[in-house]
Amino acid sequence: MKERPNSTEPCNIQPCTQWVTDAWEECTAPCGGGVKRRIVKCVNEESKKVEDSRFCEAKTRPAALQNCNQHKCKNNKAPSCIKDSLSTRFCEKLKLLGRCSLITIQKQCCLTCLSSYQTLDSR
Repeated sequence: MKERPNSTEPCNIQPCTQWVTDAWEECTAPCGGGVKRRIVKCVNEESKKVEDSRFCEAKTRPAALQNCNQHKCKNNKAPSCIKDSLSTRFCEKLKLLGRCSLITIQKQCCLTCLSSYQTLDSR
């Protein structure tokens, strides 16, 4: 006697999946062109587990990289400065002593030190 064939057979045995993305990371540059990244995963819709990416449709995969901050960088030689944070007299004294080359003094006596650099640049 011949065995009767199965009336049912499994099909579509691969899991139902979809692409899931994490949030974008910070841009790699504040200006002049940078890149931001994010993680893109193929996730099983039922178990919520990450599957091999071959189980998700490649054509619909979201981008993992994106260009950002493409605008040109401003070419500021000196940071904007409205007034010295130390007294003008003290800053003038530091300037005479040649201390404007120190970054900490440049920040605290920015207006006084800036005027010395502008004088040097115009020579």
